[in-house]
Amino acid sequence: MSLACFSLIIFSGTYSVNETADTVADENAAERIKRQSGRKAAGIINGESFFRDDLDVYVVDLRAVVAAHYGLKYNLSGMGNCFWDTQYDGVTPREFINGLAMAELTRNMTLIQEARIRGVNVPPTYSALEEERMAWNVPTNDAVFGPKTLSAAEYNNYRITGIRDELKTALLKNELAPADVQVKAAFESFLEENNIATEYTLEQASLLGRNKWINDNFVIFMDKKIKAARVTLFR
Repeated sequence: MSLACFSLIIFSGTYSVNETADTVADENAAERIKRQSGRKAAGIINGESFFRDDLDVYVVDLRAVVAAHYGLKYNLSGMGNCFWDTQYDGVTPREFINGLAMAELTRNMTLIQEARIRGVNVPPTYSALEEERMAWNVPTNDAVFGPKTLSAAEYNNYRITGIRDELKTALLKNELAPADVQVKAAFESFLEENNIATEYTLEQASLLGRNKWINDNFVIFMDKKIKAARVTLFR
């Protein structure tokens, strides 16, 4: 099925949007962007706009797994032309995939914004990821270890994985820097969870403990940021 068949219907039921000073400011910003670039913003997350193309990346990446999910759950023999707009238990697959895509976009935009605040090298805007990808995919004579071209979803995953790691490092040095007792507790938790009886040097134990600490607390840190994210969607 062509990408055109997956044009998004942004519905306010996914995120509660109240007519506040913030949302009015977001709407004004969206109008300004449209005048300057000719592009209509699909929404704004924490003051930063995103476009339909940004959301489509996640929709296309998720469509196979969503189709398989519905096929198994509802014992469907095939996906006809009406599949994406047919209600199953009151929700259409289109609405379901839109919700998943919006959640992923919100998570990744928020992560990039938090990294940007802490001086991590990130794109100037989320939409600039596509410009980076196009530059990446330009043929060169340089030796490349790995794929020479990446799809939008592949490049986003590659780039965001690196940004996530750099953000963890920045947090480990500052806001989420653990005390020695916390490192020790994290290391002991690591041994218990993995049922490990190996002897480690003090340095190895410290590194493993700090790694366990930041991984656990990064999840909590990001969950708080995502729940606090201000999302405005435009029809």
